[in-house]
Amino acid sequence: MSRLPVVGGDDGDWGTVLNDFLTVSHNSDGTFKDGSVSGNVIAPSSVAESQLSSSVQTKLNATSGSGTVDLTLASTASDMTLSGAAQDVIFSSASSGSAGVMASADKAKLDGIAAGATANDTDANLENRANHTGTQTASTISDFSPAVDSEVANLLVPGSGITLTYSTSPTNSLTVAGKPIAYPDRVLIDDYAGASWDAQFTAALSDVSSMTNIKAIQLGSANPTSTTGGRTPFSGMRIYGMSGRGPKDPELASGQYIPHYILYKGGSGLTSMFNGNGLTLYNVFIDDLSIQYGTGSAFWYQNTGTLYACEFRSLTHYGPRNVIGHETDSAKLTQVLFTGHWNIQGITNVPFHIGGSDNNFWVDGYCNLNGSPTTAGNGAFLFHADYLQKTNIHNMYITCINGWRGVWVSGSSTAANGLYFQGIRIEGMNTSTPNPGRAALLDNGTTVWRDLWLAYSMTAPSPGENGVVEITGGSHTFSGATWDRGTLPATATSAPYNSTGAVPLFYVSGGTLTVSGVHTPTGEIPYAVQTGTGKIVVTDGSLVVQDASGNPVNANPWSTTVEYLKVLSADQVYTSNTTPASITDLSIPVAAGETWIVDGEIFYTGDTAGDVRFAWSVPASTTQRWGSLGLATAATGAQSSGVFNTTTGTASAMQAGAVSAIDMGASLRGTFTFTNSGTMTLQAAQGTSSTNATTVYAKSFVRFTRM
Repeated sequence: MSRLPVVGGDDGDWGTVLNDFLTVSHNSDGTFKDGSVSGNVIAPSSVAESQLSSSVQTKLNATSGSGTVDLTLASTASDMTLSGAAQDVIFSSASSGSAGVMASADKAKLDGIAAGATANDTDANLENRANHTGTQTASTISDFSPAVDSEVANLLVPGSGITLTYSTSPTNSLTVAGKPIAYPDRVLIDDYAGASWDAQFTAALSDVSSMTNIKAIQLGSANPTSTTGGRTPFSGMRIYGMSGRGPKDPELASGQYIPHYILYKGGSGLTSMFNGNGLTLYNVFIDDLSIQYGTGSAFWYQNTGTLYACEFRSLTHYGPRNVIGHETDSAKLTQVLFTGHWNIQGITNVPFHIGGSDNNFWVDGYCNLNGSPTTAGNGAFLFHADYLQKTNIHNMYITCINGWRGVWVSGSSTAANGLYFQGIRIEGMNTSTPNPGRAALLDNGTTVWRDLWLAYSMTAPSPGENGVVEITGGSHTFSGATWDRGTLPATATSAPYNSTGAVPLFYVSGGTLTVSGVHTPTGEIPYAVQTGTGKIVVTDGSLVVQDASGNPVNANPWSTTVEYLKVLSADQVYTSNTTPASITDLSIPVAAGETWIVDGEIFYTGDTAGDVRFAWSVPASTTQRWGSLGLATAATGAQSSGVFNTTTGTASAMQAGAVSAIDMGASLRGTFTFTNSGTMTLQAAQGTSSTNATTVYAKSFVRFTRM
């Protein structure tokens, strides 16, 4: 390979190496060999025109004076020729291996490709959807919706009672049709057609009443308004709500605590929500309803006929005129249960007026029963047991406000028997909102009360109301009663208050009361009044018994002894008068068949000639054996011994001596047996008329003891 000689080397060969190198591009005469100089080694602008060959200079100078060259362009389907003054330039069509001009066929093909087209494969491959990537909207696929609908319709398998219908006209649609689920024990009111809830309820009642095995009707979750009254119930009718049993207080939190209710505006009596009048109905069951009432509307009317072996559970009634029965007509119930949590608020008339027998009310449950704060009760009772027998009534909390009273038991001596009350609470709302009158009125029958709470009553009784519990007839037993008299006056103002200011817990004017275990929060011993033909028996000393005049009455069942100690409150003066006059302080009531012992001391003074005379005012036909131990009538001075004078039969008066200016004493003793009832009263006068007064002193006393 030719190279330059190496300095300091190539000794002896230096010329040979150099000549070999130069001959690569030079001739022997020193000129460049042809083709030895290429354009890339010629510096720009380093070659002048004069240095060019004459033929090249001729071509360059062949242009017009304007600086332009006239050219002619000709083309075929495959190439293009550019002709000028000097020579032609032919441009051939491009091929896959070399560049060139575009053939007309290629241009036509290119014009057939849309703008932005990216086709890079055969039509078969491009149209093959397996080769597609990316996403595409359903709206751009012509048969997408029908195909999908058909596929979905094929996949959907209808269940029992369900029909699926696919349609493509006028638009694609899939209709799912079905019929109500056939529950084995109930129907749903929402499954029945009707323009209103009343129409749906009517249809449901009609349907189930015709069933061989009657199903229950389950109400929906809506809050419907019902105006259809007087619906006729039927044996086996069962209705319940959806909220679950338990308290449902519509008056709290604007009804937030109850999931649904019925607003009933249909009426009362024969147009109550249910009218069972004249029917004997069996196995009715109503559960878990919350009902609000329009003015004067009621729940159940049953004046004639009877409900037999039925149950009402967990019902709330807000604003009813009546719940069970009517203020003038009792509902007849036999073997009926009230169970679960009941709440009755805002009543406008007697909510419960019930007769019948053999029932259990709230034995397994609780009833909160409140008088209305806006509708005055005017002495009406919230629970009226009218000829109701052999029935347990438990766990009632009765609030008597705004003139409402608690429990009334009425009937006859043979048709109001066997009522068993337990865990009953009857009171005013509190000490600030008390019950003005009595809590209970027992007119007849036999009742037993256990674990009774009574409070805040009789603060302003109406005429004829005499005690917290008033008994006019029948036989009644109270065991374990608590009485809170609240803010009753500390001092008596009028009957029936006693001298300590406490209201009579019991007032018995007829019938018999047997009581034990009475308590008060303050430790006081309450008292009762026995009057008329009433009889009170206290078995443990937890109650003080008095008569209507405040005299003590022995209510000990193990002793027939009753004792009064009567004391004269003021001197009695007699002048020129021998007719005995009654001393009202020394008087007691007596009854036919009773025998009384009299033992007393009468202090007196008088003129020696006038003396003193005693007698007794007693009912007719009274047998008397009595006498006085005192100074002889003929005495003229003090004596160390006295004379005992006696009289028997129905005799009248007896005298004792007096000595002027000397205080005397006469002891009275005797027995009296009464054929008739009435009053026994000591009388006094002068033994012999005298202008000098005879005086019976205050503090004279008589002890009366019933044998």
